[in-house]
Amino acid sequence: MIDPMTRTSRVRIALPSYRGELSLNMYVNVDIPVEMDNTLAVPRESIMDTGINKIVFVQTQEGIFEPRHITTGFEGDGFVAVKSGLKEGERIAVSGNFLLDSESRMQAAWAGGQEHD
Repeated sequence: MIDPMTRTSRVRIALPSYRGELSLNMYVNVDIPVEMDNTLAVPRESIMDTGINKIVFVQTQEGIFEPRHITTGFEGDGFVAVKSGLKEGERIAVSGNFLLDSESRMQAAWAGGQEHD
């Protein structure tokens, strides 16, 4: 079972040939290879996590990006699986998401102010 607070778990691993490098109660990092189905994955830094939604910025035209809500799955090696909200082949912004988000909010505010003039 995984402790939800620390996101850790205790495991017992049998080593075929012990050479004395480990001692009792020692902590180690272990990589466990997991084969996954072919799935769409994006770099972790391309996702803006608002706490409620996960957003990527998708390029719709040269230099034009739109925010897109996505649903994510497993994460590992700096990549996150995308369950929905993004299609293979779509181009996304990998960095500068904060600037894109700020720009889109400014444009929305500007457009809202123009309607009332």
